[in-house]
Amino acid sequence: MRLSLPGAASVLAAVVLGAAGCAPFYQDARLLQPGRFEVSPSVSGAGVTADGDSEYVVTTVGVQAQVGVAERLNLGAAYGRIELDDGGGGVNGFAFGPRIGVVRDRVAITAPFSFLFGEDVNVRESWAFHPGVVVTTPVGRRVDLNWSGRLLVPLCEGCPDDFLVAFGIGAGVHTGSTLVLRPEVAFLFDPGESGFVWTFGFGVSARNR
Repeated sequence: MRLSLPGAASVLAAVVLGAAGCAPFYQDARLLQPGRFEVSPSVSGAGVTADGDSEYVVTTVGVQAQVGVAERLNLGAAYGRIELDDGGGGVNGFAFGPRIGVVRDRVAITAPFSFLFGEDVNVRESWAFHPGVVVTTPVGRRVDLNWSGRLLVPLCEGCPDDFLVAFGIGAGVHTGSTLVLRPEVAFLFDPGESGFVWTFGFGVSARNR
C-alpha cells in the first residue's frame, strides 16, 4: 500500500481509530483498579507526508472510556467522528478491547478491535485488529512520558495482506488525583513503502476517586 496524497483520506479513515481510542493512545500503563473508571474526550488532527509533500486530511473528535475489572485488566471502548478536511463528509469509528498490565504502572499490552460505520461505509470491510504496547516513564512527581507502538491488521475478507505500524509519544500531566492532561503525537507507516501518516492531538482523562 503506497501512502500518496490522493489516497490519504481512505488510508486515514481506516487507521485513525486505534487501541480503544483515536490515533494517539491517550492512555498509559497505569491501569485502573477494579471498580474505577476513566472517561477521556479528545480532539486529533491527522495528515499524510509523501513524495516530499504534506497535506492535512482529517480531524477527529472522540471519547473513550476505561473500567477496571481486575488487578491487571481494564476494558475499554471508544467512539470517534472523523471529518475530512476537504469537506467531503466523514465517517464514524468504534473500537473496543482490553488493556492488560505486564509490569505494574510501567508496561501494558492493548488488544482492541475497531470498525467504521456511516454513510457509504461497508462495515464488514472496515474491521481491524490493533495489538500494541504502551510504556510509561515517570519524569517527575506529576508528569509521565508514554511511549506506544502497535500494528493495524485488516481483518476483512479480500483486504490487503500487509499491515501498518504506528509509534507514538505523549505526556500525562497529573493535575490532581482525578484529572490527567494528555498531549500526544503519533506516526504510522507501511513498512517498505514511502510516505507516512502523522497525527497530533490533546485529550483529558477524568477518573473517579
